[in-house]
Amino acid sequence: MLRRSLLSLGAGLALPVGKLRAQPDTVPGAPVPLTPAEAAIAATNEGRDLTIASFGGAWQDALRETVFRPFQSRTGARLLEETREGGIDELRVRTTMHHTWDVAQVEGNELMIGATQGLFAPIDWEALGVTDQLQPDAVTPFGLGAMRVALVLGYNPGATQQAVTGWGDIFDLARFPGQRALRRSARGTLEIALLAHGVAPDALYTTLATEAGADLAFSHLGTIRRDVIWWDQGSLPGQWLARREVVLAASLNGRIAAAAISNDLPLEMIWEQALVSMEYWALPRTGSAPRRSNAFLRIAADPVVQAALAARVPFTPTAIGAAALLTPDVAARLPSAHAAQAVTLDDSFWARDAGRLEQRFETWLAEV
Repeated sequence: MLRRSLLSLGAGLALPVGKLRAQPDTVPGAPVPLTPAEAAIAATNEGRDLTIASFGGAWQDALRETVFRPFQSRTGARLLEETREGGIDELRVRTTMHHTWDVAQVEGNELMIGATQGLFAPIDWEALGVTDQLQPDAVTPFGLGAMRVALVLGYNPGATQQAVTGWGDIFDLARFPGQRALRRSARGTLEIALLAHGVAPDALYTTLATEAGADLAFSHLGTIRRDVIWWDQGSLPGQWLARREVVLAASLNGRIAAAAISNDLPLEMIWEQALVSMEYWALPRTGSAPRRSNAFLRIAADPVVQAALAARVPFTPTAIGAAALLTPDVAARLPSAHAAQAVTLDDSFWARDAGRLEQRFETWLAEV
């Protein structure tokens, strides 16, 4: 579903001051002075508003307050936001439309595929001047690492009396009767099936690369397919948990945290074998506002801005020093705080094999 919203000029900076450590030389929440590059944006004659696409819900609400409005305040430029559902086909379509996106949030495999297929413009890192303030793996030719996210097992303690311990519980219909939520995507879902079956994390992708390994994943999913609700929007599993429509859910950690806050419920998550990946800001090649796009990337890479965003939705920042601005309770909810338990989601694997496995996944779903 596509949602478009034009943010008005003059919107103030709205950082969640109570969730950040105050810095002695700054006033938290105050607009940062314009850099020369940002000041030039106010005078640019690029023909239309900057258009940015992200993944909606509480995440996009947080972006609006901590990134989009600061961009407007610091540049004087207007911004049109849209939501995207995800998938490389969606990105292909947008590059053929008259009104395209200038900046898009993308998953790691989308970035790799899109770069190979010419869907993205390269980032001019020298012009941005932010390389030294980002973690090294957040600096790539076609994407600026925006945050690290974790696909975790979430649950509502009020909906089950059983102890939830790991991915195997999703497949245990006897101990956890009722519906469970999984993402409608082979990426992440097949890893969950193999991990739940007992495949070791270091053997995950060598197993999934074989027909026998894929067969095993689909066979294990088949044991619960009639009890699964499939989600294609990140906000849904947290909402379903809050309303007790599902007993367990594979969901991004920040989405569960946001749902817990908005519903005033103690939703919980299991970090063991959480699937961690990076998401990126990328520049679709048909974008027509390059100076404003660069100004946006520069602001999105700001440690203070990233810390404010993580305080609202606890994904791990990529800006050096951003995590140090967070209070201990927020820092404890970041994927980086649970790195020793996590499994890295291999986006290079999905960039190579996504077509084969995603097609098989959709065919499998359609089978009666």
